[in-house]
Amino acid sequence: MVPGTGLEGEVFAAVVEAVNPRVDEHRRARVTLTLSNPGERIRPGMYARAEIEARPHPERTLVPRAALTQRDQRDVVFVLRNADAGGAGAAEWRYVTTGLRNDRLVEIVEHEETSMVRPGEVSVVTR
Repeated sequence: MVPGTGLEGEVFAAVVEAVNPRVDEHRRARVTLTLSNPGERIRPGMYARAEIEARPHPERTLVPRAALTQRDQRDVVFVLRNADAGGAGAAEWRYVTTGLRNDRLVEIVEHEETSMVRPGEVSVVTR
């Protein structure tokens, strides 16, 4: 907790419920946490320094969220095929199965009834 609150040096375990995607010039963002508060010692408006534990997933296939569209109520990604030197080519649609997502990226996961987007393939995005 922040000095002056009477809780300096105490550690509280919490679950991240939401992260505001806006980061200020000091690399700070607002995060909504859920934690137990016995004795109601933590009060609304208090600030804290937080460390968020995250796991890297280097083997995941991600596409921009803007590349995902719907066709026949199924998720589709258009992939650029046979591109020439200028980047022109044909767009091939692929029904995909999605996994984790955030505000910018969507994970594409293997599934027997859908296709994959392979590393190095170019997905087409909407603007």
